[in-house]
Amino acid sequence: MSNLVVKTKSVAIVGQFLVHALFIVLLSLFVIFLMEDSFYQQWFGFLAISCIPALVIINAVWQFRYPNRLARIQSQPWRGLGFTLLAIGMGQMIAFVSLHGIGGSIAPPTPFLMMFIILSVVAVMWQLLVFEGWPFNGLRDAMKGWAMLGSSYGLAFLLYWCLLDFSRLPGIPESWVAMSPQGLFEPWGAIVYSITTLGVLFAFQLVEFKPFTLLKSQKNRWSRQPYYGLLFGSVVLLLSLLIFWLATDYFKSDAVAFMVRAPVSFLFGLFLMMDTTGNQVFAAVKQPWRGLFLIVLSLLLGILMCLSYEWFMYEVLGHIVAGPPTYTAELWLANAMLSMTFPLILIYCHFFKCWPLQKAPFLSVSQQMGQAPD
Repeated sequence: MSNLVVKTKSVAIVGQFLVHALFIVLLSLFVIFLMEDSFYQQWFGFLAISCIPALVIINAVWQFRYPNRLARIQSQPWRGLGFTLLAIGMGQMIAFVSLHGIGGSIAPPTPFLMMFIILSVVAVMWQLLVFEGWPFNGLRDAMKGWAMLGSSYGLAFLLYWCLLDFSRLPGIPESWVAMSPQGLFEPWGAIVYSITTLGVLFAFQLVEFKPFTLLKSQKNRWSRQPYYGLLFGSVVLLLSLLIFWLATDYFKSDAVAFMVRAPVSFLFGLFLMMDTTGNQVFAAVKQPWRGLFLIVLSLLLGILMCLSYEWFMYEVLGHIVAGPPTYTAELWLANAMLSMTFPLILIYCHFFKCWPLQKAPFLSVSQQMGQAPD
């Protein structure tokens, strides 16, 4: 009987994933191709990525308990719509300030402005997963969220000026170089490396941060922040550097192509699989094996989805230029997966609780088993 229950649950999880993932992907592609291509390639990524830190803070820190007026709304789609509009409003305020403060009011957004916005996402994820909200853990959730959001942009600004050197990019107008940072590294390499750190971070999350969780049981400084974060973060940086070096130096892969095919695809596959199934895939398997299986499955799913998006891109747009210096095709794919579909996954699975499909008859089995996305 137990084997029958396990098989039934597995079928329910697979069916749940297929229904929700297909809905999200088709909706993403529909919205992308509904947009004018020039707007999608020049503006959409900037505007969408500007909303991601707010989406993360509302979901992970405020947990939909703040603002109070929105938290009191329980019925869907109004609850999801209210929090989504809040995130979009916060993101567009950031976009406006960034465009005029960092981007020199140049429209459409410049490459250096786009990289600043990307670094803000990296910064907020590091605050959540590495430093666990330190040093703001003593604050109430409302103030903690605002503090983490503000410090994420402050940290992104610091990294932006210290790491990126746009004078190393060919073909950049002198007027742009004058207002952009002259930091330590070539910009594309630095951005790809920073996104690689996110891939490593979420891989550790899949194995429930083992073996670093062992530090939490120890009564010494390394079990507390910021020492825990410094140690864990150092390992993440070193592993990311090794992966980045192997891909770009040893195997001679183009950095941006590697970014799309590896860390971006992995993150996309992970979010699509775990969020649509409520983190139930391989739930009965013990760690670290469960995490290792999830890492492999996320990467395979992400690569498959990347190839699918690429097929749609060429079918609809025809010829689109890949490779340097513009990386038009690569950036189209990265935007499709992480600027469009990732926010949509968050909004659909967490903000709207899978409305309008959460009560669909063909999902009733998985709902009865408690498998609906959380």
